[in-house]
Amino acid sequence: MAENVNETNEQANDTPNTPSVEELTKQIADLTSQLERSKKALNTASSEAADWKKQFRATQDEATRIQAERDEEFKTLQDKLATYERQTTVATHKANMIAMGYPEELAVKRADLLADGKITEAMGVEKEFIEFYAKQLKAEGMRNTPSPVSGSAVTQPVTKDAFSKMSIRERVELKTKSPELYAEFTK
Repeated sequence: MAENVNETNEQANDTPNTPSVEELTKQIADLTSQLERSKKALNTASSEAADWKKQFRATQDEATRIQAERDEEFKTLQDKLATYERQTTVATHKANMIAMGYPEELAVKRADLLADGKITEAMGVEKEFIEFYAKQLKAEGMRNTPSPVSGSAVTQPVTKDAFSKMSIRERVELKTKSPELYAEFTK
């Protein structure tokens, strides 16, 4: 048996690639320190990656916020533009209708309806204007119609007694209308 152990030792000493226990321990220590350095480098890289990821998300969040603000500002500007365009349209329609003779109240009402695209309702306001205009023409015609002269509608025969009771104005009027009758009463 001692011969077997000697043979095993001799075989172990004869193979040049077999490391000794000290060499293996040294290799294990080297690998352990290399593993520790790798773990430390991995932790550092992971930490840096997390920091970059946070910065990217913050930047992305900032960009999203900025884009939302721009979108909101754009919508506000679009709303203002639509309001100004409507106001301009209403003012133009109102001015045109006032120039045509519309009263301001009807002009504003019709201009609003036209600006909103409500043509049928605007035609109703047109009807109101026509009725208003007809009344206005009738009233103007009545103002321009001369009133009848008093007493000329029915002429009563003038007698000598009635002539004596007439005022000077009535006598002048009788002289212009009927000079022969006047001459007859003044003889």
